[in-house]
Amino acid sequence: MFDGWSTILDGIKVDGDGVDYTFAEDVTLYARWVAAPLRTVSFNANGGTGTMTNQTTNEETALKENAFKRSGYVFDGWATTSDGSNAYADGFKYPFTSDATLYARWAGCPVLSGSWTVTAAVGGVTRMVVFSAPTTTSSWTTFKATANTGQSATISTSSSSGSIQVRGLVKKVNNTFTVTGTTANGCSYTSQNSTTP
Repeated sequence: MFDGWSTILDGIKVDGDGVDYTFAEDVTLYARWVAAPLRTVSFNANGGTGTMTNQTTNEETALKENAFKRSGYVFDGWATTSDGSNAYADGFKYPFTSDATLYARWAGCPVLSGSWTVTAAVGGVTRMVVFSAPTTTSSWTTFKATANTGQSATISTSSSSGSIQVRGLVKKVNNTFTVTGTTANGCSYTSQNSTTP
């Protein structure tokens, strides 16, 4: 940051910015520079869970990527107050001109577009649950099929359709299943009960 003027290179400060100067002779004034003081930004989960370390620097720098989570909500940027005003996006280049606390902003999970289809047949102790999930604004990450009797199985996939093998069932008993999908932004959605062909 600027720290005044000097009559010699790397010299001591003789004049501040904007002071009156007596022009008695020709002279070259050299700008003096000093490192700006370090400033620290701390991150508050604001109802979420998880931890984030502080960020300290003395120059404009992109904010750390959010690491907080909140069940049923998606991260919606940073704010200077807990009520969510003055939002900054994830990765925003923050000036770091003063110490500050930034609060996570949360928005409710978006409503899905479309509907689920889930089918399962009567069979043996292992059943194949076939599903197709609605469109999401964030990619799918996992799907879990759960029988009405409690048995379940989970697969990891970004595809909106697939099949899940659920084991430990009773042969020839007509179970029903629900499928719960989780998206990359932490939202979960559960289907209606399955149909039996």
